[in-house]
Amino acid sequence: MKRHRSSSRGFTFIEAIAYIAALSIVVMAVFLFLVWVMQVHAKNIVLRETLENAERAMDLILLEAREAEGLYIPTFTATQLSLVSNRHVPSSETSTYIDLFLCGERICMKKEFEYPIALTSDDIRITNLEFRVVATDANIPSLYVTVTAEYDGPAGKPEFEAEVTLTSAVSFRE
Repeated sequence: MKRHRSSSRGFTFIEAIAYIAALSIVVMAVFLFLVWVMQVHAKNIVLRETLENAERAMDLILLEAREAEGLYIPTFTATQLSLVSNRHVPSSETSTYIDLFLCGERICMKKEFEYPIALTSDDIRITNLEFRVVATDANIPSLYVTVTAEYDGPAGKPEFEAEVTLTSAVSFRE
C-alpha cells in the first residue's frame, strides 16, 4: 500500500511572493499616510506661528495708537506710524514719541531715546506694513493698519509656506 503525501502543507513560492507584495502595499500606504500627517501638522504649526506673530504685532500697534494723544505728522508716512504718547514717558517729560515701522523684514517699535525693538520673530517676514489715516463723520481720525506676514521657511517645501494679511482700524481719542 502506497501512501500519498499531502501537498497542502506550507506555502508555494508564488503564494509567498503574493503575501510579500500585499504586505508591501499595506506598509507603503501606512508610511505615506504618516508622511502626509506630519506635513499637515507642520503646515498647521507654520500657519499658527505666522498668524500669532501678525496678530501680536497688530494688537500692539492698535494699543499704542488707541492710547496715543495723536499723530506726529513730521515723521508719519504710509509705512511708518509716529505717535505722540503719554505712555512710557521719560521722567521730566510730559509726552514722548513712539515710532512703529519696518526694520528689514520685521515690525519694530522705537520709543524716544531707546533702540528699536522687533515685534515679530526671526521666522516671520513682513512683506507689507501700511498705515492710513481717515477722518470719520464725527471728524475723529481713524487709523487703518494692514500687515502681511509670511513664514520664512526653507524654499520649495509647501508645508513650510504660509502668508497672512490682517487689516484693522482704531480711532484716536478726541
